[in-house]
Amino acid sequence: MSNPFYTPTGSPATSSTAASSTMRNEFNAIEDGFDKLATLSGNSNLPVFINTGETGQEAVSIATALTRFGLPANLATLTLPASVTISAFGATIIDDANAAAVIATLGLDVDIATLSLPASTTISAFAKTVLDDADAATVRATIGAGDVTAAANLTDNALVRGDGGAKGVQPSTVLVSDAGEMTNPNQPTFLVILNGDVADVTGDGTEYTVICNTEIFDQNADYNPATGIFTAPVTGKYLFVIQIRLEELLAAHNEHGINFYTSNRTYVPLYDSFTTSPFVGTKHMSFTIICDMDAADTAYFTVIIAGSTKTVNIGGHATISLTSFSGQLIN
Repeated sequence: MSNPFYTPTGSPATSSTAASSTMRNEFNAIEDGFDKLATLSGNSNLPVFINTGETGQEAVSIATALTRFGLPANLATLTLPASVTISAFGATIIDDANAAAVIATLGLDVDIATLSLPASTTISAFAKTVLDDADAATVRATIGAGDVTAAANLTDNALVRGDGGAKGVQPSTVLVSDAGEMTNPNQPTFLVILNGDVADVTGDGTEYTVICNTEIFDQNADYNPATGIFTAPVTGKYLFVIQIRLEELLAAHNEHGINFYTSNRTYVPLYDSFTTSPFVGTKHMSFTIICDMDAADTAYFTVIIAGSTKTVNIGGHATISLTSFSGQLIN
């Protein structure tokens, strides 16, 4: 029988004498047939293919075989952990040739591949305007949500605030620690002191503007140590605390007063009139007040001592707070 490996010539004929050359030719043809087979040595467990020229067999590597089957070459190394169990049903999905086959295995309508809906489904006109949007930003615009974008880098522990123009968020200077403590380094807050005595400024009824000239802190730079004036950066409610030390008071100094001035109104928190028992020597006075202020309003305080000569000093010290002025935006 003739085949691609060996075609017998019929020589020698049955019961006939054969010439050695004829026998050699026949054996050579048989040898050629064996040469078309894949070599056994060194090719254990390898698949055998018909070569490209269709002239014989060849043993190829697993990776080559996968490539010829149209599969990824690294499929040969895709092993699953021993703990992974594939059910019989899972195996029916794994061997599916394409998405349509998987959909059929799962018992789904093949229309799901193109997100087709049954004819009985009604989609409103508004829903259609959302469904045909190309991306999330377009959807937000359709539903009127606008864009919400963050700054490139938000500050750790900083509260975020709205950025109306850009319809986004941005960091603020308000910081909340992991433990919940809240601080704001830009909150209008200041403490200033008088760093030395100011002599003979009142006593005869002169109203003297007290200028605390050394800043302990002034977070928003709203206090002017040259003028003693605080300027409100924003409209709000402000808490102020003032303490003052009066020195060299005489027996005849029988009126002591402090006036606190803001752009909106004047406050007279302290006024003493001594007609029978004047305070002689040194006196400490203090008060706390909450004021309403508009942006750019100013605040400062004065002292008036009357009844005698101009001998009264305002006590100050470089490291001890004898006379001070402090304030903070509270609301």
